[in-house]
Amino acid sequence: MKNKQVELENKIEFYNIRISSNPNDDNAYNLKGKAYIELAQQTNDQKFYNNAIESFSKAIAINPDNRAYVCDRAKIYAQIGNSEKAIEDFRKVNKLPKK
Repeated sequence: MKNKQVELENKIEFYNIRISSNPNDDNAYNLKGKAYIELAQQTNDQKFYNNAIESFSKAIAINPDNRAYVCDRAKIYAQIGNSEKAIEDFRKVNKLPKK
């Protein structure tokens, strides 16, 4: 379990480096958010869910038409009990063009 946590922290650091070299890399923010979700599940630490939301929000700011990013954020909002924000994001997903 500790090894998995270290692996996830290393992934997050990798994405931070990737973002520092390209601040408009929406995919790096998205992958960083997914790593934070895994870390939150490993550690049961709420702050990592908040970090995931922040990462997904940055990915959405760069690429607002990406349905997957908005959906990922909506799922986290639902998981942490913020149903209002989850519903808002799921409504956004339904309005976005399907690819």
